[in-house]
Amino acid sequence: LDTIAATGRRDGVYCRYWLSAARGDFAVSPNKCVEGPNFYVAVHSTAVAPTKPKAGASKAQTVVESTVSMPLKSKYLATLKSNNYMINALCAMEAQEKTGDPGSLGLQVDDRGYLAEFSIASVAVIGSDGVLRSPHPKRILRSTTVVRCMQLAREQLLPRGQLRGVEYADITLNDAYEATEVLQLGGGHVTAVVKLNGHVIAGGKPGPIATALAELVDRESVDSAFAERIPYERYEGRDVGVTRPPSRL
Repeated sequence: LDTIAATGRRDGVYCRYWLSAARGDFAVSPNKCVEGPNFYVAVHSTAVAPTKPKAGASKAQTVVESTVSMPLKSKYLATLKSNNYMINALCAMEAQEKTGDPGSLGLQVDDRGYLAEFSIASVAVIGSDGVLRSPHPKRILRSTTVVRCMQLAREQLLPRGQLRGVEYADITLNDAYEATEVLQLGGGHVTAVVKLNGHVIAGGKPGPIATALAELVDRESVDSAFAERIPYERYEGRDVGVTRPPSRL
């Protein structure tokens, strides 16, 4: 939070952080690492300038998606968070080439024909029975966004009658094609998949569940127990030596 504050940036900001074993010698083994773990924080602008939705419009973004041919990672690698993103990158590249949508992430299907996950997000569908379902987190990364969206759905949408159930389940590709909505959940964002492998979903626009969950998640990011204030006042008027990228020629 202090690193973000030191940049002075307030809109369109990404903050990425990672922990390394220690400073080493670039060998494959960490045996010669010295001085203990290092924590790095990088703050940068988003690649695309954020846009505010029009009044009355859904807060849920939309994306066109495609299944991809890349195999799933092994269970050991798939269920932990690491910097090994080669498969993830190849999934996204294949999907974007198929759809022409630069936001496509690529949806993987397991060897039994069930939906697995997007390259950097999870998938959920709302069936015609009004039940929100997401794949079992047995061979995929357990998504904190899915967990929170399921909690919000149970607390907010079930009592309103917008949903009839929330569960983890095996989901086929046909289930997705026949779903009333398909959601992409990750990074604290709710995105409506409006087309999958050429099949139009929810009339090609965000459905009521995508819209409701996006609004609930967006509200929490601003005002909730999960939101922490960025201490900009600590760095106002101070030269903190922030490194900024050179202007493009």
